[in-house]
Formats: sequence, structure tokens, C-alpha cells
Amino acid sequence: MLGKRLDALRIAYGLPHKRLARELDVSQSTISRMISGKAKVQFDQVVKLSRLFKLPLEAFVTDDPALPSITITINRSGAVVPQPPAEPPGE
Repeated sequence: MLGKRLDALRIAYGLPHKRLARELDVSQSTISRMISGKAKVQFDQVVKLSRLFKLPLEAFVTDDPALPSITITINRSGAVVPQPPAEPPGE
């Protein structure tokens, strides 16, 4: 769940793995492993993601329907095509 959500946000905001890795202070390969579910996302990294994307922490750890949703579409080739959020993250 978190990996797909992270990748959808990353794509929606146009953030390359390199930039996201820098924001979380991890390697690009760690970002790839987080997205694929092969690496766990630590709580401090979830806090950084929450701040970066201006979403509540709960948006990363629960499927509560009362929280802002992230629309994700999978195209025919299997690529994730998210609906962009209203505001891009700050620089």
C-alpha cells in the first residue's frame, strides 16, 4: 500500500527517484526498494513524506476514506498513472 502510494505521489509531482532520495536522505536504490515493498519505510521517513507532500501522516499509513485520497490508474502496460494532487510540494 505505502509503496504504491509513494510512487503515485512521486509521479504526480514529477519527482525523480534522485530528488525523493535526497528529501528522505536515502539512496535511490532504497527508494526503488520502498516502492516495490522490499524495504520498509521508517517512521521518520513517513514524517518527511507527510511534510513534503503536505498530507497528514494518516494518508500514508491507513486507507481511511475520510482522508484525502490519491487516485491511481494502471494503464495497459501496467504503469501507474496517478491523478495529480491540487498543489505541488514546496521546494
